[in-house]
Amino acid sequence: MRIGFRIASGFTVTLLIAGGVGLIGYFGLTRYDRDITLTLHLLDAVDTFRGANAQADLYAFSREQQYFDQAITGTQTTNERLSRIVSSGETDPAIAMMNEEVGSYQAKLEERYPPIIRMAHRQGQTTSRHLRDSDGKLPG
Repeated sequence: MRIGFRIASGFTVTLLIAGGVGLIGYFGLTRYDRDITLTLHLLDAVDTFRGANAQADLYAFSREQQYFDQAITGTQTTNERLSRIVSSGETDPAIAMMNEEVGSYQAKLEERYPPIIRMAHRQGQTTSRHLRDSDGKLPG
């Protein structure tokens, strides 16, 4: 074997190894980008839900309709964002479970504060004495 053939063979093997390392790096960065993008979308959904939960707490405290509307809008937005994540091909069951939990939270929120109270708020008829239970305490 001549020296030129050995050098060429060694150079070819080095190029193949470098190409393999490059492909592994490319696929690793692609996966990393996908994971970071998913994390950012989840953080956005969690932040929106946290804001909606805070609005629900404000509504429970003050009974002002604007807080309830913002809480419902926030939970719907969170639900839509999580649905988009699931529909984009994400197969993690925890995300689907989070989406279901947000939907049940919204249903419980609407159940806890009946439409009659919300309707009276819209009409401007409800005061704190209308919200009192029979024993004189505020509900909630």
